[in-house]
Amino acid sequence: MGAVTDVSLRLVAGVYAGTVKVIPDGESGFSAKGTYWQAAHPEAIERAYKEADVDGDKVITRKEAEELSVKVYRQYAVSEGFPEVDERIDEEGNLHKTVHDKL
Repeated sequence: MGAVTDVSLRLVAGVYAGTVKVIPDGESGFSAKGTYWQAAHPEAIERAYKEADVDGDKVITRKEAEELSVKVYRQYAVSEGFPEVDERIDEEGNLHKTVHDKL
């Protein structure tokens, strides 16, 4: 396992531990904020290793780590700074939007 793979899995472990927050960064990218300390959450890195090794060969490739990272980032990503908007159309066909401000 190379350095890039290790860093990717540590970020995933931080997400699992709840100490790293993933934020969408444009159309297809993500950024992460926070830290992961293995001594405080050893179960999180074990989970990341286990889920990354999809073929069970005890070798985690860069591709396996990237696929897990993308999956986890998409699943756990939260918007920051942008309000959530719910849209609905009533019986008369009128569009209604409700803005949930996070402040």
